[in-house]
Amino acid sequence: MSHAREDNDRFVLDFATRLRSEQGLDAFVDVWEIKPGDSLVEKIFDDGIGRAEAVIVVISEHSINKPWVRKELDVSTVMQIEDDLKLIPVVIGNIERHQMPTSLRDTLWVRVGDLDNYDAELSEVVAKIYDRYEKPPIGEQAEYTRADLGVVPDLRLADSQVLKLCCEMGMQRGERGAGIDGDELVKAAEIVGLHEKQVLRSVTLLAGRSLIDARTRIGSKVPARVVVTDYGFDEYAHTFIPGYSSLKRAIGLEIVNRDADGSDEIAQAIDSSQVIVEHVLALFEVREWLRIHQATLPWMEISNVSPELEYWLEETA
Repeated sequence: MSHAREDNDRFVLDFATRLRSEQGLDAFVDVWEIKPGDSLVEKIFDDGIGRAEAVIVVISEHSINKPWVRKELDVSTVMQIEDDLKLIPVVIGNIERHQMPTSLRDTLWVRVGDLDNYDAELSEVVAKIYDRYEKPPIGEQAEYTRADLGVVPDLRLADSQVLKLCCEMGMQRGERGAGIDGDELVKAAEIVGLHEKQVLRSVTLLAGRSLIDARTRIGSKVPARVVVTDYGFDEYAHTFIPGYSSLKRAIGLEIVNRDADGSDEIAQAIDSSQVIVEHVLALFEVREWLRIHQATLPWMEISNVSPELEYWLEETA
């Protein structure tokens, strides 16, 4: 366990004791292992981290500025990459994302809110050490296989371009579910070389596949209003937004690690468009990972976060 000594009495020693006595895990804590005359380097880096299967880094207002903790984290990070060492951040105290060491910001943290009652968090750490989470047999398709082609899977090039125009025009309006005027869509498509007939055929196809919602106009083949569905936006984003899978994961981490409860708060924290964030939150709701409420624009409120969201983050780590 990598930590600051100031955290021993309030958390570390009790936590390590429970790992040993209740979970059968040989927790290495410096005050138990290092005696007068011992070499600190040999004990910590050879006997401790060098032989460990997992390193628990206790992040607090005391440890974030400790040179020894930083050095232990550096060594552990290298071993995580080279030797599959498990690196588990346990956050205590009021630590914000920007205070976290850079190497841990994209890692799922275990945050202990009540230092006198942390049975659930202890179980979570033990589960990580023992790899109790099953991963899906097939992962998400690699982004480069889509982005290089610029074509949404199962769509033709023209259909992909119309979906792309709908999504980008919707984002320009700065609001999820913003309506796009059909005449404006046709004009924008003509600029990129698509004729009206092709646009209307693509709109019909995209609406039939629930990628967009097209409202008809009496006496005209051009739709009065087009709205991109959350499913349609997800298909577009996987193809045309670099790093979209990582962005979805970052949104999930903000909710689980920082208890973020608003789309505006998340967008600001990860430096992303609020429209993108809200489309992703809507998809999370469809999967029943959380509930969203948007009584007051321009933000969504998040509630009822399911453990399924955390499990997904574990599986995609």
